[in-house]
Amino acid sequence: MGINEQVERIRDMNRIWTALWCLALVSPFARIIASVRSERGNLGPRNSAELPTRSPCRFSPRDDGAHARRCFQRLFQWGLLGVGCLALSAGGQTIEEPSFAPFLVEMRVAEADVAADSEFGIGIYCADTTQALGGFNLLFEYDYGALVLDSATLGSLTAGQWEYFDISTGFVNQEDESDLRTWVRLVAIADSHSEPEHPVARSLVGPGELARCYFYATEALAGDSTAVRWLWRGCGDNSFSDGSGNKLLIAAEADTSGVEVSYQGPPAACFDNSVNPPMPQVKFKSLRLKPKPRNPILPDSS
Repeated sequence: MGINEQVERIRDMNRIWTALWCLALVSPFARIIASVRSERGNLGPRNSAELPTRSPCRFSPRDDGAHARRCFQRLFQWGLLGVGCLALSAGGQTIEEPSFAPFLVEMRVAEADVAADSEFGIGIYCADTTQALGGFNLLFEYDYGALVLDSATLGSLTAGQWEYFDISTGFVNQEDESDLRTWVRLVAIADSHSEPEHPVARSLVGPGELARCYFYATEALAGDSTAVRWLWRGCGDNSFSDGSGNKLLIAAEADTSGVEVSYQGPPAACFDNSVNPPMPQVKFKSLRLKPKPRNPILPDSS
């Protein structure tokens, strides 16, 4: 069951409880109204002491006060039922949204210098210091003619703590063989709840490195530059789950152009979920590389 279905089920249960509380409230008040109307109809020249005594809130000169106390006690209880009915009715219609602070996710080159025809690492860093994360689904692209992906691992913040990590890759445009743009998807889950051990709290909150990808810079890139940039195709791309798993955190900026592949943000339609809308809290920063030419091997002059 998805999170949207779970939220809707909670709301349905609240509505059911509201109806039950209201039924419990209406029934005794209906009896009071009926008894008052009956009493008004029977009032006339007769003495009040001769009136029937079935009404729960009828007073008599012979009453010693106990009956009145019972009547006011019932009215007080029914008033509490009314307050509960109104509270549940309001709670069944709205769910309080948690607050999240915006945070930055960026790519950084692990090595000080990147040389053509050599291997280097690109780390994905989260700069937030408050929000606990439960997982991520990251998508970016690179130029296969300039870079070759070797491997990917969890970063220094999550390695040895988070329980699931997976990488997949493919060409952005499968129909054009000359288009060497290549996408990489990284998916990680902090706690699958299937293992006896659980991640330490520090691994769930930044700042720190979430993942690292190892690339090989081709010789063709020497003296030129290439981009490694975030890529969006759907609402789940470049998203994070909060620590509870109930909220999806996505890019703060939406793409309203309607293009199939975006480098700006998720489609604008992703923000239209009225049941459990995602939180546009994340700012993404891409990377541009310009490797240095590799030092040539000089012949031995001796």
